[in-house]
Amino acid sequence: MSMFQYGIKRSTALALCAAVLATTGSVAACAAQKAAEVSFTVTASVEVPNTRLRLLLQAVAQANGDEHVLPVLATRLNQRMNSALRLIEGTAGVKAQTRGLHSSPVYDNGKQVGWRLVGQIEAVGEAKTFPDLTGKLQAAGLSVESVQAEPAEGALSTAREQQTEAAIRDLKKRAQLVSRALGCSAWSFAEVNLSDQDSRPPVGVMRMTAAKAEPAALAPGASRVAVRATAKMLCEP
Repeated sequence: MSMFQYGIKRSTALALCAAVLATTGSVAACAAQKAAEVSFTVTASVEVPNTRLRLLLQAVAQANGDEHVLPVLATRLNQRMNSALRLIEGTAGVKAQTRGLHSSPVYDNGKQVGWRLVGQIEAVGEAKTFPDLTGKLQAAGLSVESVQAEPAEGALSTAREQQTEAAIRDLKKRAQLVSRALGCSAWSFAEVNLSDQDSRPPVGVMRMTAAKAEPAALAPGASRVAVRATAKMLCEP
């Protein structure tokens, strides 16, 4: 899909040229006029299916008491984290990486009453493997804090290359159209800028607690890969 817009910043070169020719018939005087500058933008885009998911998983261990409960909580948290890592690493096409552990005091009416330990794991892999896996992870005591969908790396780079080429082709077509409409004797690009305008929609289920162990309903959808091309064109009178 391609979109375009353009605007003309002219020093009235063409109008002046026409006036000079009408009054003096001098082609040399007309040629002395400066070229008009025309700016316009095109956007080429395509939808690329999301085939991979990136999940942020969280395990929590919490108990009342002073700092003496921390070793017990650490053991409990490590058991949950290790259980989750075994489930993930045992699933073909999915990789796991721990994202950190941290502890924080728990307060009630301004008074510390206990401790809370939190550990996070990032799992990345093929989307089709996650519905069953998330159910098992929830049963193991983890929650899904966030889900990000993305295309396969090869598909994303290929789509971006194709849309870059499409945007440049559209720039040339637009320049030719503008040149004919303005009656340019010749035209050239003075400047061309390219920028990526990708967007990824949020996945339907953004957070799932550990309360249920049914397979999660995940809809990866598609990512929009877009390339925006902006040009400044010189139109010779």
